[in-house]
Amino acid sequence: MLAAALLMLFGMLGLFRVQRYVDAASWLDELRHAGKIRHVGLTNFDQPRLEEIVAAGIAVVSHQVQYSVLDRRPANGMGARCARDGIGLLCYGALAGGFLSDRYLGLTDPAPPLENRSLVKYRLMIDEFGGWDRFRDLLAVLGMAAARHGVGIGAVALRWVLDQPGVSGVIVGARHARYLDQAIQA
Repeated sequence: MLAAALLMLFGMLGLFRVQRYVDAASWLDELRHAGKIRHVGLTNFDQPRLEEIVAAGIAVVSHQVQYSVLDRRPANGMGARCARDGIGLLCYGALAGGFLSDRYLGLTDPAPPLENRSLVKYRLMIDEFGGWDRFRDLLAVLGMAAARHGVGIGAVALRWVLDQPGVSGVIVGARHARYLDQAIQA
């Protein structure tokens, strides 16, 4: 996790713009070889940069990415590549900040301001997905699958991500203990 956090920090500092991310990953791999860290993990790299790092001989064990039924970017080759290379995808955003839940089933588009920045971010993902009406249709389909299995929409959304190639885990950010049941059901 430290290595992934460092690579994310390097990205925020602008090192990726000057192509230093391979150097940073190599440095972390040197620390791994020296026994100072156990593993090297990545966060939010696109597939070409992930491939550059792997081609440099860095032993990457995990890659943290956003992945959900709304945001399927890792399905465009990254999931298969990670599965083939033994790199576990650790996914966040699988519930789109709670939008992928029974709470929003059948509701009209929530009016701004939204409760927090996370919801603002995922509401933008809904727009990219095709807008609120298309999202409501998706929730209806997920709701039918959930009813068939006796679980909530969130459990279906989590299970979908867990079943994708290369995915080894999902980060669930439950604000309340009552939300943990969906993770367990998944």
